[in-house]
Amino acid sequence: MNNETKKQNTKEKAKNKPIRTVVIIVSVIILVTAGVFFGYWLSSDNPLFRVEDPEIPTGGRGTVALPDNIDSVRDNSDTIPSDANYYAVKMTNDWVFDTTDSPSRNVYVENSTLNNHTVYFDLVLPGTDELIYSSPYMPVGTFIDSITLETALSPGEYEPIVVYHLVDDDGNVLSTLSVKVTLRILG
Repeated sequence: MNNETKKQNTKEKAKNKPIRTVVIIVSVIILVTAGVFFGYWLSSDNPLFRVEDPEIPTGGRGTVALPDNIDSVRDNSDTIPSDANYYAVKMTNDWVFDTTDSPSRNVYVENSTLNNHTVYFDLVLPGTDELIYSSPYMPVGTFIDSITLETALSPGEYEPIVVYHLVDDDGNVLSTLSVKVTLRILG
């Protein structure tokens, strides 16, 4: 290459340098602006994407505890409805028996101190309503941690219903509550 060509190339490069610099700066500004825009667009501050928890009316019925709301339910567990027939269930729900006539390994049923009434419960098989266990009266604050079935069952898995009976001071049933449990007879 001769000197004249080198000079011309150097002039062109010098002439293009400011244009290249402007293009780079404008590209960076566009990328940063786009990043900020899309960052906001996809953020929770954008009203188009904001999902607020709906207010769930309980109407004095209480709230089912699920993984999503367990902390809220726990925080409000000391506010018990004034309804005299309200009942807080505190129990295991997977009951294991070595044999049909042996005591349970892991039954736990409590009449919580949050409750207002004595209870007793019946364990019945769905469909036939066959009574397989009936508990004694359980005053508030008491619990049962072992039961022996009153009816022989073959080894296997069952899904009986625990029917709680809330009773007044004279033993009259005020209301009932039913909860399904899993019952396993191993041998």
